[in-house]
Amino acid sequence: MSSVIADADLRAKLNGFDQVIELKTPDGVVLGHFIPEVEYQQMQYALAIASCPFTDEELDRRSQETGEASLAEFWKRMGRI
Repeated sequence: MSSVIADADLRAKLNGFDQVIELKTPDGVVLGHFIPEVEYQQMQYALAIASCPFTDEELDRRSQETGEASLAEFWKRMGRI
């Protein structure tokens, strides 16, 4: 991913980075959208939750399970020492 350093002038043009902003060329062609970090993280979290194939009950059940073997035993079964 590429990055752009936002100096004070650019930050002022983007209204302080506190809301979603549509970026356009002077003739009105949409270049893209700026999403503040907090909103971006919320969108990523919502996407992860929506794409999880397990129910809340299944996740709770799995979190209560104990392991069958220690990590050392696991690596030994995998042929590593």
